[in-house]
Formats: sequence, C-alpha cells, structure tokens
Amino acid sequence: MSDEAPEPHKVAVAQVRTVLLLDDDQSLLEILSILFEGRQRFRSITTDCGEEALRLARKSQLDVAILDVNVPGLNGYQVSRAIKTDPTTRHIKVIMMTADVSRPAWYHIREARADDCVMKPFPVSELLRKVDQLLT
Repeated sequence: MSDEAPEPHKVAVAQVRTVLLLDDDQSLLEILSILFEGRQRFRSITTDCGEEALRLARKSQLDVAILDVNVPGLNGYQVSRAIKTDPTTRHIKVIMMTADVSRPAWYHIREARADDCVMKPFPVSELLRKVDQLLT
C-alpha cells in the first residue's frame, strides 16, 4: 500500500467566450443574446451603434463579433475592417449579417475582411454552427 495521495481528478472547465452583437433591430439583439447566453459558454455584449461596437471590440476580450451591415454611424463593413486591421483586435472572428445577396454586397464583405457571413433571415442553427466552426 502506498502512502502517496491519489492524483486529483482533473475537471474540464469550458472556456467562456465573449460575443459582440451589433444590430439596430432590438428584438433580434435580444433573441441572439438570449440564444448565446443560454448556451452557458457564451457571454454576450450588445449594441445598436457601429462606433460603440468598435469601442467595445477594443476594450473587451472578444472572441467573436456578429455585425449587421446596416446600422447607424459606422456600418458593419467599417467596423469589421477596423477590427481586422487593428493588431490588438484582428484575432476577433467576424461574422457579417445582411439581407443583401447582391454581388457588390459580397465584395464589401470580403473587403471588410469578415471571416464569414449569414444571410437574413437565417436559421439560428446556421449562425451557431458558423460561430462554433470559427472558434475551433
């Protein structure tokens, strides 16, 4: 019989990820916030203003930013581009949300350096899948 204490069991703790949600539709912000918070491994921050989204990206420890294209002030494209060109925030994964399926819209999304895009209206499962893929 050994006098050594058994090694304590290691408990896996899920890392809590922070997601920034930018949209001028308050109902959608509320739904997405509830959705992410309900997954327990996410904390959400919401705003309806592009300038505020950029400020939050710079001061918060974000993992993902989900940005609507058409918001007051700085639009989603501008916020994405600013996040992706700043050395302190370029690690943040960006998903754009838009209802515009035109070729110029896709060009702007690529130009903004977004990591992915969802077309409104979108199935919630699609957004969750894209977030999970970007974070793995």
